[in-house]
Amino acid sequence: LTGVFAGSLELATPIAMGAFAALICERSGMLNIAIEGKLLLGACVASIVASVTGLVILGPVAAALAGMGVGLLLAWLGIRWKVDQIISGTVVNIGALGLTNFLYLRILQNDTTLNTPPTVETIRIPLLSSIPVLGPILFSGTPYLYIALGTMVVLTYMLFRTRWGLRLRASGEYPQAAGTVGIDVIRIRYRAMLLAGLIAGFAGSYLSLAAAGSFQMKMSAGKGFIGMAAMIFGAWNPIYAFGAS
Repeated sequence: LTGVFAGSLELATPIAMGAFAALICERSGMLNIAIEGKLLLGACVASIVASVTGLVILGPVAAALAGMGVGLLLAWLGIRWKVDQIISGTVVNIGALGLTNFLYLRILQNDTTLNTPPTVETIRIPLLSSIPVLGPILFSGTPYLYIALGTMVVLTYMLFRTRWGLRLRASGEYPQAAGTVGIDVIRIRYRAMLLAGLIAGFAGSYLSLAAAGSFQMKMSAGKGFIGMAAMIFGAWNPIYAFGAS
C-alpha cells in the first residue's frame, strides 16, 4: 500500500507542477492552456541538453528556460497584440507537438546519442525515510517530488501572505481597481507568465529524465490538461490543486 501511495505521488508530480503554472497565470488574469505544449517541449529539450552535455542538472535548467520562452511568447501575443488566449495556447500546443515529433523522427531516432540522457534517481533522505509508512511515501522520492512539495508550500504562502500575492490576485480579479492604486498590471502578468513557463518547462523535464529515461513522442499524454483540471478542482489553491493531482 505504501508503494501505491509513493508511486501515486511521483506520477502526480508533473501534473501538480502544471497545475501550479496554470494557477499563477489565472490568478493574474491570464488564461494559459499551453501547459501541455510546455511539458512536451520541456521534456524534449531536457533530454537533448542532458544527453549532449552529460550533465543531468542542465536538462531541467534548459527545459525551464524553454518554458519561459514559450511563456514570454504567449504573454506578448495576449497582452501586446490582444490575441485570443485560447487560440494562442492551442497554437503553442499544436506547434510543440509538431516540432517535437519532427525532432524525434528526423534526428533523435537516427542519432540515439542525443536521446540517452543521464537519469534522475530517487533520493532517500536519511532518518526520515526510515519512518514507518510516511518514510517510503514522502522521503524516498525523486528530487522532483521534493521540489513540487516545496513549491506548493512556498506558492501558498506567497499567494495569500505577501504583497506580491495580493497584487497578483488583484490584477486577476479586478485589474481596473488594481491600476488605480498604482499596481502595474501588465508587468505583473508578464512576470506571472514567465514564472508559469519556468515551472511547466521544469515539470516537462521530469517526463524524460525521471519517468522514461529518454524522450518519446507525445509523452506528455494530456498531463497539462489534467493539471488544469486539477487546478480548477482544487479551487485555484496550490494545496488543494496538489491533492487533486
